[in-house]
Amino acid sequence: MTYHPEWSNLSDGRRQMQQQFGPRFTLQELTDATGVSRRTVRYYITEGVIPVSRGKGRNAYYTSEHVEALARVRDLRQENLSIGEIRQVLENERVPQPGTASGESWRRIELHPELELHIRDGAPEHVARFVQHVQSSASQWFDRDNREL
Repeated sequence: MTYHPEWSNLSDGRRQMQQQFGPRFTLQELTDATGVSRRTVRYYITEGVIPVSRGKGRNAYYTSEHVEALARVRDLRQENLSIGEIRQVLENERVPQPGTASGESWRRIELHPELELHIRDGAPEHVARFVQHVQSSASQWFDRDNREL
């Protein structure tokens, strides 16, 4: 196990988690590290300019992604941008996720209120036929005896 001085106060279990999953911070540790108040962190999450915490309740934690997001928001605030302007800048900066290249579009097909199928526009004919088969099967399955998933 590699030793990191900043982890010296962590339990062995938490130290192993840090190495396996990367740094994790409580809300207090995040605010101490960034100088941003708890209230402001929560406000930024509500406004959608930083990601929500991972986990829920007492198990909630923050990562280096949150530290970077807070630093970016701080830089934009120093440019006197409003929260709405910051949100717009951040949306424009987002890198497309793999499989969502510019101009690529997908069609959503609801098979059931709890089940959805996605098909890329312009998919080959054999894929379109398969989708029709799945739709027909799903219709029969869910209509028969009002079955639920």
